[in-house]
Amino acid sequence: ICVSYLFQSFNFAVTGSLRGIGETKVPMNINIRVNFMNVIGNAVLIYGLFGFPELRIAGAAISTALANFTASILMVRYLMSGKSDLRFSFKNKFNFSRRTLKNLVTIGLPSAIEQLVMRTGIILFVQVVSGLGTVVFAAHQIGMSILSLSFVIGQAFGISASALVGKALGAKQPDDAEKYAHNSSMMGSTSGVIVGIIMFLFAEMLVGLYSGDSAIIESASAALRVAALIQPFQANQLIVAGSLRGAGDTRFPLVSTFIGVLGIRVVLANIFVRFFGLGLIGAWLAIAIDQFVRWILIRLRFRSGKWKTINLA
Repeated sequence: ICVSYLFQSFNFAVTGSLRGIGETKVPMNINIRVNFMNVIGNAVLIYGLFGFPELRIAGAAISTALANFTASILMVRYLMSGKSDLRFSFKNKFNFSRRTLKNLVTIGLPSAIEQLVMRTGIILFVQVVSGLGTVVFAAHQIGMSILSLSFVIGQAFGISASALVGKALGAKQPDDAEKYAHNSSMMGSTSGVIVGIIMFLFAEMLVGLYSGDSAIIESASAALRVAALIQPFQANQLIVAGSLRGAGDTRFPLVSTFIGVLGIRVVLANIFVRFFGLGLIGAWLAIAIDQFVRWILIRLRFRSGKWKTINLA
């Protein structure tokens, strides 16, 4: 897997660049194709189908690496085709730019640290939940798998808001940027309400797609219903944070993540689970409170209007 990280990083950079200029369909089409290829490759190499060797876990790794490599080839082919406003050619000499590097570090470093903080928080949080037993931990993992799907809508609107806000501010149109951010967050919140209703009403059915164990279904369903209540705030927070990033304000999302994930989620999970004995419900209450606190912080930052005046020199 590590061998393919070079290609994966390249893919992230190109995908982000294309999304930034509004070309979102191309990364989507490429990702659909390579993910389909990865699924087929996993089946073939893990189980040894069609005469291929049965490589098991190594087969999954090889398939993933090949998929990342193929995505890079498709990205380069598109950029060299002349169909995009972004042009790429191996004939063009690379010129080192301190200004470009400075902007990349200024914007990218806080985002990188934010992801590191998030992953650290998840590890610490999982340590709390894993102490509740195998069945409860299995229920938690299933719940998180379903919850991660609910992020898709907020993240999609967040990517759109980021591109539109950045484009508007680049054109010196801060009022349009604010309208894009506001309308995106309202549409995303409405979608969050719908997702929350579905999660609350059909929790058992959703968990049942993963497991037939009654204890797991009962535990995971209760946790999902807690998460369902926070869906509108979760979606809104993801979208407004995307708007801030589009404006170049990547430091405040880092601050909110640090406070929410490490200061709220991990701390409250320990208190609710280990001191009050609330079990998995207590852990997921901590997730809900974390999401709500981050929503408040991000909204306050957005309303301050400071993101409109960030200068990337």
